[in-house]
Amino acid sequence: MKIWKPAKSVNKRKTTAGTPRYGVAYAWKKLGSKTRQWKWFDTQEEAEKYRVAHNAKLEARNHTACSAFDEATSHEIALWNHRLAAGKGITITQALKYSYDKMAPSKGSATLKKAVIDYYKTRDFSKLAKDYVYRLKQCLDLLTEQYGSTQVNELKMEELKAWLDSKSWAPSTRKPHESTLRMFFTWCFKESYTTQNPTDRLQSTKIIKDDVRIMSPFVIGDLLNLAAEKGYWRILFSRVITFFIGFRRSETAKFSWEDFRWDTNDLLSPMSHNKGRTRRRVNKIPPNARQWFGRGYLNWTK
Repeated sequence: MKIWKPAKSVNKRKTTAGTPRYGVAYAWKKLGSKTRQWKWFDTQEEAEKYRVAHNAKLEARNHTACSAFDEATSHEIALWNHRLAAGKGITITQALKYSYDKMAPSKGSATLKKAVIDYYKTRDFSKLAKDYVYRLKQCLDLLTEQYGSTQVNELKMEELKAWLDSKSWAPSTRKPHESTLRMFFTWCFKESYTTQNPTDRLQSTKIIKDDVRIMSPFVIGDLLNLAAEKGYWRILFSRVITFFIGFRRSETAKFSWEDFRWDTNDLLSPMSHNKGRTRRRVNKIPPNARQWFGRGYLNWTK
């Protein structure tokens, strides 16, 4: 795979027959290689034109669809097709700017609704958490309701920001939706639905973290004793697992007695129980939690 590099100068060499040739080093042969790849021309003027076009391509590749950058010579072809550089006193830089302004993405006529449907087809949601997939589709479906008939290439950052502001989401809710938009429009940019990523200049929402309120040991003891006195053993088990073993409250209802390893004092959480669903968790059962479990288990089995 070629690794593009800026062309600093034009090199002159002579063939074995003594004919001068002019070359431009435009890429590394592969990642980590010191071998350069060259393009050779018969005149220095042709080599210099290619060097300018190649460097302009690299400077603008972050702002233009990647499919338009297969070769730097594509810009030279665009110049001659528009008859800008021939005998009209227009510089190469001005002509290149014109070609960039007139360049359109290969899928630029696609609407946002069509792009969202294609995006869903390319993603494999089977290995992702259900709450993550729900949030992603919720965000894109809401955006499609308002801009579904708009071409993706016409959406601007200001429109996306105004749409986010209209939802009146809390910062903790808005930030994941911003991440979804960035991921989607980055995909649109790579797949040539648009020549620019409107989320590049979209500022991230800042979440002000409040001080975490920590309950004292006396409050925890009162809560557990109250659950035991009332016979709320499910609540007791859930609170013990949350307070002493460190699992999420939403995960505590998924445990069974088979998940407890009393001989090694471990509590095993299968992969399907975890939020990320990428690995299983094994947490230690401290002595105080074991005492509460023993007390609750005796009453539970009566």
